[in-house]
Amino acid sequence: MEELTVARKRLKTAHDNIERDYYELTSSLNQRESRLDERLHELNRKKHDIAEAYGKLDAADNDFVEVNAGGEIVVAKRSTLTQIIGTRLEALFSGRWEKVLQRDSHGRIFLDVNPTCFRAIVDYLNEVIISSEDSPPDPPCVEDEYAHILQRQLDLFGLDKVPTIYDKIPDSNIIKDYARGKILNDWLKEDGSDGDLTLIYRGSIDGLSGLAFHSKCDNKGCTLTVIETTCGRVIGGYSNTSWTSSGDSAANKAFLIANSNGKLAKRTSKALKSSQDKSQTVEPVTKFSDDINKAINAYQEFLVQAESEMLHLEDSFKEEQTFIEKFASGDAKDVNALNVNGALMVTTRSTLCTAVDSVLAQQFDDSKWTEQGCKAPRVMEWTPDQVGDWAKNVEGIQEDVSSILRENRVTGRELLSLNLDGLKMMGIERAGTLCLILDKINMLKQASKEIVTLIEHSPYCFGKILDHLCLKRLHSLGLLSEELTLPEVRDSKKKTFEKVVKVLLSW
Repeated sequence: MEELTVARKRLKTAHDNIERDYYELTSSLNQRESRLDERLHELNRKKHDIAEAYGKLDAADNDFVEVNAGGEIVVAKRSTLTQIIGTRLEALFSGRWEKVLQRDSHGRIFLDVNPTCFRAIVDYLNEVIISSEDSPPDPPCVEDEYAHILQRQLDLFGLDKVPTIYDKIPDSNIIKDYARGKILNDWLKEDGSDGDLTLIYRGSIDGLSGLAFHSKCDNKGCTLTVIETTCGRVIGGYSNTSWTSSGDSAANKAFLIANSNGKLAKRTSKALKSSQDKSQTVEPVTKFSDDINKAINAYQEFLVQAESEMLHLEDSFKEEQTFIEKFASGDAKDVNALNVNGALMVTTRSTLCTAVDSVLAQQFDDSKWTEQGCKAPRVMEWTPDQVGDWAKNVEGIQEDVSSILRENRVTGRELLSLNLDGLKMMGIERAGTLCLILDKINMLKQASKEIVTLIEHSPYCFGKILDHLCLKRLHSLGLLSEELTLPEVRDSKKKTFEKVVKVLLSW
């Protein structure tokens, strides 16, 4: 009986220990989740404060957002432009910076970017909405000569995780989709490879024997091996050391490819793990029953993932203000419309003056030109109070007209759209007053027309110069890290391009 008592006590002790361990572990996990909730609440509070100070508190997903992207007008729903949370693009169109965003003379948000590439990004976002996992959207796509600009624009807007057609693994029958190609290319870049891949071996053609493999793959330098199993799983690996048929060779950069829950996962050896990888390592729980172990381990994995996502959102918000200040804010007077032999292009004077001391920079840095550009009234930007002040100062118009316009909260944009019926609906009935107001509104329309500067050069060549200057300015502001290359120009245009460059600037 004494032995039974001891055994019972031992069982109770073991039970109590397990119960205590379970309580401590789950309490710790719950505390981490609570801290996540607190961090999310704090982040949302900061975003609300920013919106209150600089933005539009009533910004809604269904708002139509008008964007002037380098001269091309793009209109999209706010929800379309903000669907990829935590990106610079989402921050830009979230509404919380609405009051400080740079605008053109018509009050549209102005972005000093290549319009073709921005249109490709918006088209991609439109397709994301109507796509599914089984039928993913086609990546943003432009002609090859603009591919480097598209990639930099994706980086600029924090869309570096968006795949492009250039992420497809060439000649692969296994990695056929762009998304998985993007994942592999990103891993290769992390390990120092340029991702420029050439097919050297295919088992279905070259044979599945070890001899066939080594005859094709030995002494080829860095290699990426991708294998599809008979059950459809994708595995493989990368090494920066050549395959060899004899002896062993060590690689200082390598990783394995595993198929985890239908997605590609990267696995590195302990020797190659970065400190960041180690911090994200989750030790599996094994001390409880299988069901509880699985539940806790799944909870831990999702918690680590959520913490990583939270850190990304916090970091994104920290750099958000810098991005808005450097790229998206500015005076409307700095936005210049250019008539390039009939083609409309819009950019900022800051971009045009990037090539310091060039003919182009001097043209747009001229004080007389600046004064001329500032004479046009920015009626589109007028507030209701400014509209009221304007009406009050128009000779011959009764004072109550100013009050009526203020009471109806008429903005400058609305003022320019007013017609006879609109004025009557607000209670302005006197015929003479109506005629006088309409006449003055027409004069405002003429005076506020956009000043367009004529550039007598090939639109194609000048557009290439403009693209380069835009990227150069973004690079100088620290918004793009990759070194710039000279514009890629079609062979048929190279001679003309060189002449235009020689006239306007020198590189």
